[in-house]
Amino acid sequence: MLIKIWNNTYDSMEELVSSMSARARSWSVDNPGQWAPADHYRDYPGSKENGHLVLEAAVLMLKRATHPGEFLTAMHLGEGHMEYYEALLDRLEGQGGPIPKEITKELAFFTLNGSLRETLMNSLLCEAVHSNPKLRARANDLIEKLK
Repeated sequence: MLIKIWNNTYDSMEELVSSMSARARSWSVDNPGQWAPADHYRDYPGSKENGHLVLEAAVLMLKRATHPGEFLTAMHLGEGHMEYYEALLDRLEGQGGPIPKEITKELAFFTLNGSLRETLMNSLLCEAVHSNPKLRARANDLIEKLK
């Protein structure tokens, strides 16, 4: 499988995930007009055809994320997609390891009150989650546990 994004060609999904993770960890953007690493993967020639592959890579990155930048990039790329919300709920429920508590100054701008966990929880408060009974029940259970 070849995935072409801008001038980069990825031979496999694993290679795309690795590149996405490295960009997210360094919070690397292509130009001053971009806010976050996710922008690199959004609007490029062919993004409509490859959008599902970028989403798949973001979900895989989220499942194994250890760095705040990986969580935030996955959030920016996955919002509105059920696969993302399922993986996010898995992580918030404790599957796949802890969510980092420490966050860099650069990333604090993209979070609520400097809390990565709070920002991720807040992303569940959307129509996509609440229109899906299974996801809504999981999100509500998680919120109740945290009260």
